[in-house]
Amino acid sequence: MSAHRGEAVAVVGMGLVVPGASSPQEFWRVLCQDEPQFGPPDERWDLETLFAPELTAEDRVYRREMGYVTGFRPHADIDRGAPADLDSEAGRWLRHCLLQATEGIGREEADRWLLAVGAAAESSQRLEESLVVDRVATLLCEDGRRVDEVRRSLQDHYPQARATPASYLAPRQVEAAASGVLPDDIQISVLQGACSGSLQALDAGLRALRSGECDIAVCGSTFVLNRLTNVLCSVMRAAPRTGGVRPFDKGADGTVFSEGAGLLTLKRYDRAVADGDRIHGVLLGTGASTDGPGTSIVTPNPKGQQLAVRRALRQAGIVPANVQWIIAHGTGTRAGDAAELRMLGELVDGARWQVSSNKALIGHTGWTAGVASVIHGLLAMEHELIPAQRQFDEVTDPALLRGGALAIPTEDVAWRRRTQSAPRIAAVCAYGLGGVNGCAVISDGPLAVETTPEARSAHAGEATASVPSADDVVVTAWYAHLPGAPHRAAVERWLSTGAQTWADAFPTPYPPPPFAACRLPPATFDTLDRSHLMILDSAHGLDRELGGAWRQLAAETGVFLGHMGPTAGSVAYALRASMDDFRRRTGDDPLPGTRQLTARRLAEEVRGQVPRGISDTYTGLLCCIMASRVAVQYDLHGPALSFEAGPDSALAALEAARLQLVTGGVEFALVFAVAGNAEHGDALLGLARGRRLREGAFALALTRRSTAQRLKLPVLRRLERTQGKRQPPTEPRPAAHTGFLGADSAVRILRATASDAGDAVIAPEQDRHLPALRLAAAHPTSVPKQPPRAVEAFYLRETVERSAERARWRVPLDRDRDGFLSEHRVDGRPTMPGTLMLELAAEAATALVPRFLPQSFAQVEFEAFVRLPDTGRPPLTLKADAEVLHCDDAGATVFVRLLSDVTLPDGKVIQADRIHMSAQVRLSSFIGQRPYADDLPEPSSDAPELPDVYCRPNRPHLLSGTFDSLRRLRAHHRGGTALWRCTIAPDHPAFSKFRTPAVLLDAMFRTGQLNGEHHLAHEPPMPVGLSELTLYTQANDLALAGLFGSGVTLHHRPAATGGATDRLQRAIAPDGTVLAEVRGLRLYTRASGGAR
Repeated sequence: MSAHRGEAVAVVGMGLVVPGASSPQEFWRVLCQDEPQFGPPDERWDLETLFAPELTAEDRVYRREMGYVTGFRPHADIDRGAPADLDSEAGRWLRHCLLQATEGIGREEADRWLLAVGAAAESSQRLEESLVVDRVATLLCEDGRRVDEVRRSLQDHYPQARATPASYLAPRQVEAAASGVLPDDIQISVLQGACSGSLQALDAGLRALRSGECDIAVCGSTFVLNRLTNVLCSVMRAAPRTGGVRPFDKGADGTVFSEGAGLLTLKRYDRAVADGDRIHGVLLGTGASTDGPGTSIVTPNPKGQQLAVRRALRQAGIVPANVQWIIAHGTGTRAGDAAELRMLGELVDGARWQVSSNKALIGHTGWTAGVASVIHGLLAMEHELIPAQRQFDEVTDPALLRGGALAIPTEDVAWRRRTQSAPRIAAVCAYGLGGVNGCAVISDGPLAVETTPEARSAHAGEATASVPSADDVVVTAWYAHLPGAPHRAAVERWLSTGAQTWADAFPTPYPPPPFAACRLPPATFDTLDRSHLMILDSAHGLDRELGGAWRQLAAETGVFLGHMGPTAGSVAYALRASMDDFRRRTGDDPLPGTRQLTARRLAEEVRGQVPRGISDTYTGLLCCIMASRVAVQYDLHGPALSFEAGPDSALAALEAARLQLVTGGVEFALVFAVAGNAEHGDALLGLARGRRLREGAFALALTRRSTAQRLKLPVLRRLERTQGKRQPPTEPRPAAHTGFLGADSAVRILRATASDAGDAVIAPEQDRHLPALRLAAAHPTSVPKQPPRAVEAFYLRETVERSAERARWRVPLDRDRDGFLSEHRVDGRPTMPGTLMLELAAEAATALVPRFLPQSFAQVEFEAFVRLPDTGRPPLTLKADAEVLHCDDAGATVFVRLLSDVTLPDGKVIQADRIHMSAQVRLSSFIGQRPYADDLPEPSSDAPELPDVYCRPNRPHLLSGTFDSLRRLRAHHRGGTALWRCTIAPDHPAFSKFRTPAVLLDAMFRTGQLNGEHHLAHEPPMPVGLSELTLYTQANDLALAGLFGSGVTLHHRPAATGGATDRLQRAIAPDGTVLAEVRGLRLYTRASGGAR
């Protein structure tokens, strides 16, 4: 993805609202003068209940003047067709920007639109006020009686927030802003990337355009100051008590938060030229990163910031010397500005950059900061002028400017148009809480060539996700974190049947995660909303599912979270911070409701329940920080973003991860969905009270197939975007799978991943602006739905004799046809597994009686190994003898022996018909429904994983590749469990024709090493026989791989006495049914190198 003309993306429209400006043109006038646009709020706020000059005042701000949008001049058509529930700030500003940004552009009826908007879950004054009304109504009424009546009464005191909280959630306001302005079938993505959010939205638009998934993208953000943000930023001492914002200046004393909205309309450059659109500039590239671990969640990490800039330059196909100007984040905080200058100085690499920030004039517009700076840069290109840095006298430390390589302009700098081969280029930086970084590179035209040799050389060796060609996106692991920590088998049964055996919600207080899941000190837990801890618990579970191989991709791993609405903690603190304002509005008379409280008494009660804020409170409540918690814990450096789409939020996060993978933005993606706010779920869903709501955190790991194969990770499902018109979901769901707020779709996704059904389409339930995604079988090639005909048998290669009752075949084994057997070794020599002897027996039995299916094996004796011949020796020839013992309309029993002649090197036979295996194969005309397994013992949740004695390094008994499919061995007092996942390629010539799941059965035999908690095998035990093996499925290994992507659980109950008659092994599907059962497996343990 680079920015030559064929891939260039043009900016064809701009819309903006910031303090002091209601359009890009007005913004330019602000940028060219000296006066900061800070002031007191308008009638939206009552300063008497918001401001107090003392730094220690509770629930107040110590600064009167902030970057409020006042004097807003809306677009003339803003009210035409506008929905009634359009928020008077967040939604209205966004609609205004949308009208500006799309005015006059060329469009066609068939155009596919993407609207990508950065919007905080908490950033709406009206949402906050409506939640205050809802919470107060609940507190004023005992046992839930009269709540709706009291809420309607309280709404009279909040005339700007009369709608339900659900109406003010960010996805609804973005949809309302677009209503009547953009087509009804647009795709909408609402994301949270903190103060880099708008640049993350630009990144999504750029990727969608270049990948051909949309024709027009409108990208940006909206951000509104509310009481929660105002108060808790004051608690953090983020703002100077007086004065302005002084980026990079030695007198810098903090930042002033502001509000605003901004949007850019993007098209592919060639399309914009063809449409005759006005082209404001070109978006050459974007870059995103996360800081990873640092001294705190709010302390910037220059290495993480630099990674975002490097990625943007690399995607643009340029080097630092091609850039003339950095529009920096420059917040006016001494530590933050110094870190940014230090980072830029390390990156400048002999170039000379102008560095400036617009926050001195408009403040820190939060989520809108990035897009406002991009518009700043595009306007400067239009006017051929880089405006001087305002509120700047002298840099904190002159050494930060690297001897003039970085220049902070104290006067306007001319920026004349140049040639096409040397366009004017600027880089825009924005960094957010949690270490979420973004960078966008813009120019006044496309690059003349795709990537210069200098750029290729400069970026060589940098860690970056590769851009795939036709490489599937695949699911490699999943995990569900639910109340009570149910074991995997219980979760899989719940996903299949809805059988819930645990509580709906986690206890209060939330149980602290183990240190391995969260390295924060326990004292910090009190400041974190439970959702922050839940995502860490789910990440810990997913990490255990994956093993350690994925961590080598940490630099290119992204985190994508689906979440709905503000956290429970932020709702609670907003209520606390609003109590003085509530008292002003309602007076001191008793309030409506059954409890007859006054506002003063209610305020005392609320403040007694919700602790006063400290410096860590704000970051412990925000939704946008949750994904960063995972990045910090595991030192990840891809993007860390949250997505909101109501109950479909998990689907939105999954779609964002898919787009990043198919466009090379990340190499590995961790996708989460967290439902941790059941307390306020009714209000957020807009439903009648009393619906059963649940809590949980769900996780998926995604990558590309080639990466999964390289890391030897299982492929559970393929993830694809569906084509055509979006359809609502039609699959029935158990009631126990609902009520998870933004994680509702995650349950459907996990259910499809763990199911034995075919392809599953996950369509949005409520958000009609999301695409549906398909979770397809792990392998795209077809899998046999029934056993192949006898003539297609893999082993029966030469018929020697044949009658109705008896038959004999010759089976020459050689390395060309049977080379896969070399992966199964005993005593260091390639050896046919016993289960492949059973497969050969099944082929022989069904060839003799072809109208039946193999159902079970009885009286099985393994008497001698079948060895592959050494290189250069003639092939070993097995003989398969089959004889019908019984046959009727219901089934048959066939006795099968596998034989060979023992010969000398000269070919002389010294023992004819040596027996390797004998068994009775029972055939049936019908295989019935799989039975459910009885309750089976499970290892404790902290039971360690045990090494597979067959797979230790440098052991003569070694498995790899095809047969190394056993995972997660754990022992308990009655045996143990393990996990089987198919690792066979779908086009394998042998296994595609098998009648039995031979590799699964091999893994079942190997669970014999689990002889109880204190009786672990130290040497590989060999199977020498079994009483009975029953198949409850006719699927072979490949078919099972397509049906059970989440893996099959193996249970082993060892013999209670010295014998083996009561030894039992079972393979349990994710739905709790039995796939295969082995009784009376006899094992022989011997030292390595022994012979038999």
